[in-house]
Amino acid sequence: MECAVWIPDDFQAVPSLRSATDRDGVESAFFRSADHQVEFYVFSPQWDGEPTDIVLDPARERLSASETKALADTTVTWYTIDALDGSYSRSYQDRRSALARTRTVLGVKYMSKAAYARYKDAYLRFKRSLRQFTD
Repeated sequence: MECAVWIPDDFQAVPSLRSATDRDGVESAFFRSADHQVEFYVFSPQWDGEPTDIVLDPARERLSASETKALADTTVTWYTIDALDGSYSRSYQDRRSALARTRTVLGVKYMSKAAYARYKDAYLRFKRSLRQFTD
C-alpha cells in the first residue's frame, strides 16, 4: 500500500524503514519541524508489518499509557512513551486490520507539552490527511 499525507511546508521528510515490496519505496517516515520541537510519523506498509523504528527503548523510555479497542475487523491501540529523563514524549495510534492484513501507525513526538499544543492542529490535519492507495 502506498500513502500520501499532508505535512506543513517547513517540515523535513526523513524516510525510515525501506519497503519490503518496492525497492525504491519506504514503509515509514518521520516529518520534523524546523524548530525540532515535534516530529510526525507514519508507518503504512503494503501489507502487515512491524514499525521497528519506533520500538520502545527500555534503557531510555517507559510506556506511560496504552488503550486498545476492537472495532469490527480492526484493532486500534493508542499508546504514549515518555523519555525517562523527561526530554520528550511520543504518542501513537496503531490500526491493524485482520481481514485486510494491513497496519497503519500514525504518531507524534514532542519535546514539551507546550510544543505539542503549538503543533496540535497541524498534527490533527496530518492524521486526517492520510490517504492509502492499493496496488
